[in-house]
Amino acid sequence: MSQQFDTGKKTFIADAAIAQFARVIFEADGRVVTAGLTQVGDGIAQTAAFAAGDAIDVKLWNSSGTFKMIAIEALAVAAPLYTEASGKVQDTAASTSFLFAKALEAATADGDIIECALIHGTPVAVT
Repeated sequence: MSQQFDTGKKTFIADAAIAQFARVIFEADGRVVTAGLTQVGDGIAQTAAFAAGDAIDVKLWNSSGTFKMIAIEALAVAAPLYTEASGKVQDTAASTSFLFAKALEAATADGDIIECALIHGTPVAVT
């Protein structure tokens, strides 16, 4: 049976602990995990999962508006954002990261939650 959602957020089951506002990626079993350095992911966890089996809301990339994300380092307003391990974002391009968003506010340290806007188009790997 097919289904449709129109809200931009969908509930999934976590396959492990996931931090709130981490980038997540869907797995083949339909569950979500934290996206890594080499993965843009499919959206942002809106709630935390404390263990495998927890239900979490995910704001999908095709949703309207801005996104809250976790910075791994201090960064400036308008900084280009690249994928980083643990579902976080950075303004430093690693050789296997992807440019996919822009910071709408500054971060002062690892773990800061910042407002971000997606860059439309296909993410490009850093070379």
